[in-house]
Amino acid sequence: MELKKSTKIVITILIIAAILALFYTFFVQVRRVSAVEIGVKASLGSPVDNTADFTIDAVKGYVVFMPLSSDVVIYPTSIQVVSYDSIRILSNDAFYLHIRPSVSFQLDESKVVQFYKATRSSQRLSEGSYLKELVTSSYITASSTFTADSIANNENKFEELANKILSEKLNDIG
Repeated sequence: MELKKSTKIVITILIIAAILALFYTFFVQVRRVSAVEIGVKASLGSPVDNTADFTIDAVKGYVVFMPLSSDVVIYPTSIQVVSYDSIRILSNDAFYLHIRPSVSFQLDESKVVQFYKATRSSQRLSEGSYLKELVTSSYITASSTFTADSIANNENKFEELANKILSEKLNDIG
């Protein structure tokens, strides 16, 4: 049974369309970065020369990329609020205290590439352990200058010092 020429052309077009659909499904992706977010498009390193993230760009809008050679990480630029259950700190006079800090922050769009390089994380800042480590470190540093009584009596000064230390650390990375 011979196929007609028109049937062969239709089958060829369908095969080409299926191959292109598979190619775009697995090798090309499109992500949308909304107005309240900033994206970082990072080219992944080559396995031949073992380089990593050799191009990193901040992006907005629709981003077309190949998942095998690059990645797009999206961070919110609106104000984020994170509350932690309990952090254990040691005062100057060797008393352990448990605090429950709450931190509000906003990622600076001009420093988003620097932030990505510092964290190399695809998680949001509030979901990862990076921010918790910075908060814990800041409160531990602040508590080393206070006794347990002075932390209880001068809670505002203690919080101000911890926030100042945390702000300095966060300003370095955006």
